[in-house]
Amino acid sequence: MFTAAIVVTVVLVSACSSADDTSTPTSLSPTTAATPTTAKIATTITALTTTTATATTTVVDPPPGEVTGVKARTGGGSGEVVITWSQNPEPDVVSYMISRATTAGGASRQIGTMTRAQVNDFPVAPYVDVPVRVGYYRIRAVDAGGNQGPQSVEVCGASPGNRC
Repeated sequence: MFTAAIVVTVVLVSACSSADDTSTPTSLSPTTAATPTTAKIATTITALTTTTATATTTVVDPPPGEVTGVKARTGGGSGEVVITWSQNPEPDVVSYMISRATTAGGASRQIGTMTRAQVNDFPVAPYVDVPVRVGYYRIRAVDAGGNQGPQSVEVCGASPGNRC
């Protein structure tokens, strides 16, 4: 969340005068002795008043967009499925949540998390699910503020010898 402050300064000036004040001093230097005229003028000037009002505006950090380019492919002979996806363009995305369901459109559960750096380090195989016969996978991006984006489209992945 971002917070911006707007500061408004209002200066109020007020001067009072007396209807019976007909004299005008010739000088108001610090060395001038206080005379009834300078004293009267000094009491008719009101000090400046400054009022500061602050308004706070909160800017909401939107969640990341949907993860795209999600693919699941058969891995090696150990029963693994390799899941890949495209990095989200938002610079504040810090991680990705990987979920798997056992049936198409079924309830899924989170099976792993990958940081943005890990996905950069392993772009060919950022997440390997093992052992699984058939899985239905979705990816969700998470930003630095903890906001979760929507789940990606569901993709099916099957280990060697199995089919979606």
